[in-house]
Amino acid sequence: MLKTAQSRVFIGALVMLSGLYPRIVKADTNTESAQSDVASSQVAAIVGGGKITLGQVEQAQPDEILGAKSKILSSKFGLFMAERTATVKFVDDQLLAKEAAREHLTVDQLTKKHVDDRIKDPSEEAIKIYYLGAQTQMPYADARPKIIEHVRKLEEKKGLDDYTESLRKAAGVKIALLPPRLDVTPGNSPSVGTADASVTIVEFADYQCPYCHQMEPTLASIREQYGDRIRFVYKDFPLPMHQYAEKAAEAALCAGQQGQYWAYHDALFASTTVNELQVDGLKKTAADLKLDQTKFASCLDSGVQAAVVTQNINEGKALGFSGTPTILINGYYLSGALPKDVVTDVIDVELARSSKEAANDKAAAARVFASANSAIPSNSRGSDKLHERSRS
Repeated sequence: MLKTAQSRVFIGALVMLSGLYPRIVKADTNTESAQSDVASSQVAAIVGGGKITLGQVEQAQPDEILGAKSKILSSKFGLFMAERTATVKFVDDQLLAKEAAREHLTVDQLTKKHVDDRIKDPSEEAIKIYYLGAQTQMPYADARPKIIEHVRKLEEKKGLDDYTESLRKAAGVKIALLPPRLDVTPGNSPSVGTADASVTIVEFADYQCPYCHQMEPTLASIREQYGDRIRFVYKDFPLPMHQYAEKAAEAALCAGQQGQYWAYHDALFASTTVNELQVDGLKKTAADLKLDQTKFASCLDSGVQAAVVTQNINEGKALGFSGTPTILINGYYLSGALPKDVVTDVIDVELARSSKEAANDKAAAARVFASANSAIPSNSRGSDKLHERSRS
């Protein structure tokens, strides 16, 4: 009888606990991809009593629809970046005004003190090097003051950026805006980190893309900074104008068959010439990494990994991607070679959300089980304790 009563309470607690999780599942229905799935099932036409869905039309005429999707996604991301830039400027203006008031200065006086007055004119040698690099027909005497003015403006901008960044850091500013969200799955793509990490970053990139090369040190720094709190996934998205990128992607997957995917991936992004991305260069990289040359050459020459690369390309196109690098942080879409703080701000928002949800779920579970335990008669709980003692 006691066991039956306890079983009912336990089952009731589980039912109550299950109510905690729809909140997490529902969040995914707000993604662009979830909305797209609904649209794909929409009836686009009725012919002779038969229904044609928008999904069928999209499969038959992919370029027109996918092109439009890409433009929409790009526009939404552009809006996010504009809103983010405006938000940062608004925050910076407030911080500068507050700091100026604290130092009993105007904002102009504040920036002059902390930025302008600390900038020195470039050396004569630096000016001459700049002049030669510009390859201008203007006489040096005429170009010199223009070069100094240009360099000073660059220094002033960097100095102001550094100063306002220090004010934001001191004030503990967190930019909470989030970009458009898509539904993307890591699948079997190469990854670093555990599957249960709070944040999963999926990058679609191209080994011949200069912006991907520019972004790689930033991503490497982020992987080191966040450690096991993030999982990093790489998917190939070679662009049509980069003739060597697709074979390079295959080569990295071939290296992966010998357990050296990430070493090869890093070597490709460290490459500085197109020759290193051609077949002979790819095989040389494999040799440098001490891979089994026969196995690697067989894999690369056969094109056995081409289907995997094509699958990634099709996935990216279906999501509306048209360029690289494209980065998704728990599905939140970022595009291009971005400053590190744009990426880390999204990561920090997601880590905070995950931590808060975990704490809320733990507290809710504790309340449910406390309630369930209180429903068991006190004499029954005492009998249970005696029973536990007798077993020990």
